[in-house]
Amino acid sequence: LVQRRKTLHGAIGDAIEKLYADRLAEHYEVLAHHFLRADQWDRALLYLVKAAEKATQAYALREALALYAEALAVARHLGDPADAVVAIRRARSDLFHAIGDFGDAGEEARQLVEFARRHRSGLVEAAALVQQAWSTAWMEDFPAALTLAGSR
Repeated sequence: LVQRRKTLHGAIGDAIEKLYADRLAEHYEVLAHHFLRADQWDRALLYLVKAAEKATQAYALREALALYAEALAVARHLGDPADAVVAIRRARSDLFHAIGDFGDAGEEARQLVEFARRHRSGLVEAAALVQQAWSTAWMEDFPAALTLAGSR
């Protein structure tokens, strides 16, 4: 039954892609749902990110955060592809900053710093340190912000 359900969700996602090929953006959320339930992780990740970007453009920032959180979980199934994880963490940090949650913005940036260090990406690490320092400054912890800004 479980496998049959996954197969049906995949078939529904395929059908939506074919039927609405000219206006897929209207269906990103539904496509993400079906490919997620079908365990088609690469397609689920694609549509979760697209749905999150769409939500961001519509100023549905908390919805975008939730979609990006789901996208991070899916990325783990794919072995944490670097490009996707970096883009998602950056976007989440920016979104938390936009809603005034500077602590979570800084935490996303901190996690991105750790990810960048594990993957030996100095450019990503530097950008994430700037995001983290910026969030810390907005929390008015200026000594910590200066430390972060100079930690590279």
